[in-house]
Amino acid sequence: MLSLKSIKTFERTQMNKDKWSMKGHLEDPTLAVVSGIGTNGLIVTLLDTADDTLDTASFAAGDCIVRKNSKGARCKMMGARVSIRASKPPKGVGKSHNSTGGYFSVSGSFRRVQLQEDPVDFPLTAELTVPGVGTLSQTLTGCSVKGTKTRKVTCVPGPTAAPTPSPISV
Repeated sequence: MLSLKSIKTFERTQMNKDKWSMKGHLEDPTLAVVSGIGTNGLIVTLLDTADDTLDTASFAAGDCIVRKNSKGARCKMMGARVSIRASKPPKGVGKSHNSTGGYFSVSGSFRRVQLQEDPVDFPLTAELTVPGVGTLSQTLTGCSVKGTKTRKVTCVPGPTAAPTPSPISV
């Protein structure tokens, strides 16, 4: 399960000067994602509100290094890097004595790209695909925009639906 804390895009008026980044947590008790990255590589995709692809980075297995004992993976290529590191459970996750672990912090930075839309429509979705294992994605709806020359869009998890109050009987 992918649980993102933020997706940020930076749009510039110059060609191939856009960039984007993501941060979050990954829960993978079976360690299939990390071992799959070492075998098959990783594809990271940024999508807009209509699920149109804004940017894609494809890492071959040779672009990735898996740490000993599946403690994480790091993928790098020109202008793009993704790091998956073993971590403690994120805040709000109860501790279990028989937990198998499998918690990872995830971060990615993608520079010198040309986002496929100008301006970017939000909410934004980040997708991590490990061929042969599956796709993990999350859409972040709490987005804000800053700047004019360099347009910065920051998306965080949106507000959850508030419970409707039950009527009070007298």
